[in-house]
Amino acid sequence: MRKNADYEEYYAKSVLEFCFPEKFCELRVADRPDLVDKSPDVGIEVTRLADDMVKATRLWNRLNEGKCRNEEGTIGEIDKCGASVISYCDNTKHFGALVKKDASEYNEESAPADLVRNICNTFLSKCDRAKGYKKYSQNVLFISVRGTVLRTWASAIGEAIHDVYRKQKLNKEFAFNVVYLLSGGESVLLEFNVETGRLICCREISAQGQHEISRRAMEQFRKDLRMISSTTR
Repeated sequence: MRKNADYEEYYAKSVLEFCFPEKFCELRVADRPDLVDKSPDVGIEVTRLADDMVKATRLWNRLNEGKCRNEEGTIGEIDKCGASVISYCDNTKHFGALVKKDASEYNEESAPADLVRNICNTFLSKCDRAKGYKKYSQNVLFISVRGTVLRTWASAIGEAIHDVYRKQKLNKEFAFNVVYLLSGGESVLLEFNVETGRLICCREISAQGQHEISRRAMEQFRKDLRMISSTTR
């Protein structure tokens, strides 16, 4: 265990071991990437889904606090996050409400545009950071999503990630070839082959399974923390 290891990485490790016990039997917490398994030669980077609205809100706050040198540029950055600022001119230069441009509703038929965009942005961001990482036969990105990801959205998500992957390869840039999406809202793990954009499998995790995953993750996390503590005394 590295000194700055995060519980989130242990949780991802526990999820993969629980859902694929035959495939991931020698996973260990590492650094750059976060998890490695020498047996199938896999490197796994663990992250949470980037939330564009969180970024947009932070930029909007800076506008209203008068901390932006380039107001037009900041509004442009907010626009890239899929949001709009309702602005009006008065003596205080106050900027109005922040709204989503495409507030897609969650339904069984179509994936929300902001969810797909956030997944692609997270994929791109992590590809950029992983350029200097050691490469494996399988370079995997594990993304935790706090909200809901329905299986019926898999086609749209897979196609979007594949399109980003293809562009990365055309530009001769690094790209992960497998993506796991852990949906907190539905307790489902989706596995995508990024090279084809197809959903490989979908594993539902029962309440009992979630409890067991959490128990294993916390047990290993605390054990490694004690080990580090004892070696640094």
